[in-house]
Amino acid sequence: MSMTDPEIIEFLGTPTVVVRGDNIPVEELASFMDESFTALGKAIRERRFVPNGPGFSRYDTRLMETVTVEVGFPVEEAWGEVIKIGEVLIQGSELPAGSTAVAKFKGGFEDIGDAWQELQQRLAERGYETSRPFWEYYDVPPAPGREERHYMTRLAAPVKRQ
Repeated sequence: MSMTDPEIIEFLGTPTVVVRGDNIPVEELASFMDESFTALGKAIRERRFVPNGPGFSRYDTRLMETVTVEVGFPVEEAWGEVIKIGEVLIQGSELPAGSTAVAKFKGGFEDIGDAWQELQQRLAERGYETSRPFWEYYDVPPAPGREERHYMTRLAAPVKRQ
């Protein structure tokens, strides 16, 4: 696992198009994400919306037994529609503006929990604490034939001084 030192930026926020899952059991998170990104991909192919950045997951709660999460893409303008692809509802949302810590993590998803803990520890050492929602941008996502060591995920979390 490798991770860059976190950078603190003033994130301007961005509108998004997402699939929201409330109280998803953690053991079902991977299948929820697969189903959601499949529906979002179909909506993109049908030109229902145009992403302007990589896919992401936004976590509104801590990962305990269940999690409330949004998966989707950033877009240029707020999206007021709600559409259904199969059984999946797609809607507009946002990633919030404010002071945000960002770090790049290179490695497989089995190590991403450790990366989040390391990020929080590094930030605490610098006098910051994180809050929710926090999110992950999948700059180099899983793909057929791609080795996990090549995955690149940006970790982002709102921060404030302790």
